[in-house]
Amino acid sequence: MFREFMLKPYRKLSGLLRDHGVDLLMVDTDGDCRKLIPLFMEGGVTALYPFEVQSHMDVAEIRRQYPRLALQGGIDKKALAAGKDAIDRELERRVPAMLANGYIPHVDHATPPDVSFENFCYYRRKLDAMLDEFDARRWAAKERTL
Repeated sequence: MFREFMLKPYRKLSGLLRDHGVDLLMVDTDGDCRKLIPLFMEGGVTALYPFEVQSHMDVAEIRRQYPRLALQGGIDKKALAAGKDAIDRELERRVPAMLANGYIPHVDHATPPDVSFENFCYYRRKLDAMLDEFDARRWAAKERTL
């Protein structure tokens, strides 16, 4: 159905956007969108989000299959409500995807109301520290090659 009804409009829109200097075409997907990813890309989509964990969407797996597709999301929102240990485990599971270019780690949908402010702040501080560390590693590796 997507090919029949949506592919042509996606191509038209993505072509128009590219003609006007827009290179990033990001689409919000819900649920398990794995079967649609090749069609989205064929239609000119360059990024997808939020990669819902409850729908078995694994950003590391998608990154391996589609290295040119930008990704955002993939952090299980339920882990944020479960506490610091669950947040730590969830972030550690995302390290392989974080080390690859083209991935923005983010909650896999809107942050639910059962996530405490304390847990959300912990998640953000922990994620920011991890990203700073990865960025420092990348710069150090670049400097060694210069």
